[in-house]
Amino acid sequence: MNPIDLHKHPKIKTGFKVPENYFDELESKILSQIDNEEPKVIQLKSYRKYWFSAVAAVVILAVSIPLYQNWKINSTPLDNESIEQYLSYQTNVYTEDIISHLDDSDVISLQKKQSLESETIEKYLLESELIEQYLID
Repeated sequence: MNPIDLHKHPKIKTGFKVPENYFDELESKILSQIDNEEPKVIQLKSYRKYWFSAVAAVVILAVSIPLYQNWKINSTPLDNESIEQYLSYQTNVYTEDIISHLDDSDVISLQKKQSLESETIEKYLLESELIEQYLID
């Protein structure tokens, strides 16, 4: 391949030429083609947008209120009995673990609730059919 030297070889003329005074007359040509009519103004605050958002808010409320009420009715709080049964059937939960999570105020309140009088215990033992087993043990 022969190297091309731009200084020795004649330059190739392009096929594009700018007409004389083209840029001087360009502005006047463009302005003559533009209509001098005032442009149409479109309001940015369309009232239809407000209606659409209001309808959407009503639909969301209409759907969410019954769903919330249904969820609230179906979610029943846990009672103490079900919690005790759950904990009693768990093999990996020990009494010491439960006690370690209680503080002094919890222990005092449990003692007040569970305080049994000796008369109550005697009455229970007398009415029980297994009193002999209790006495033997």
